Amino acid sequence: MKEFAKKILSDVSSSEEFVLHISGKVRKVKNLIDLKIELGQMSEKEFKHHVRNDRNDFAVWIKDSVGDEKLSRDFLHVSDREAMISLLKSRIDFAISILEEDNKALMKDELKQLKEIEKKSKKKLPVDTQIKLLEKDLKKTKLNEDLEKKILEDKLYDDDVRIIPWDELNPVPVHARIVEFVFGLVIGMLIGLFLARVFWGV
Repeated sequence: MKEFAKKILSDVSSSEEFVLHISGKVRKVKNLIDLKIELGQMSEKEFKHHVRNDRNDFAVWIKDSVGDEKLSRDFLHVSDREAMISLLKSRIDFAISILEEDNKALMKDELKQLKEIEKKSKKKLPVDTQIKLLEKDLKKTKLNEDLEKKILEDKLYDDDVRIIPWDELNPVPVHARIVEFVFGLVIGMLIGLFLARVFWGV
């Protein structure tokens, strides 16, 4: 089926091309897609020249040159251009879908093979993973460089570090401060009396 789909979508040999004489110009039809385009462009007079009650040149060409007997038989059962264009579109879409299915299967096989190769080479990280790890290391290096630069320029301490007073770090309750003040005052008075007695004999 795949070979048949390729065949009906391919160009015919130069000796089997369908030659059209449209408005004084020679146009060559090499495949079913060309025929579909030309059917849409030609005049009714030009169409009737090839399709009459007793003949259908397009059906003959499709059978003998393209090799699609089914499409040729379908062409013999219709006589208007739009119906022929519709038949061509369906046949072209059918052939393309067969080739697409074949391509999907081929891609699936290739993907399976790639996964097997990756499993075998587990020791070696995939290239994209290696790149991600390198990028991560580069970011870390950049952050370290920026930090070192900041420290060297004394910007780290200017911008990011605030000197906190001791009492903010170790807050003392108000009543404890009063006790400390009174205690200090009493000690100061006692020292003063002692010194007065020693030096002045009071």
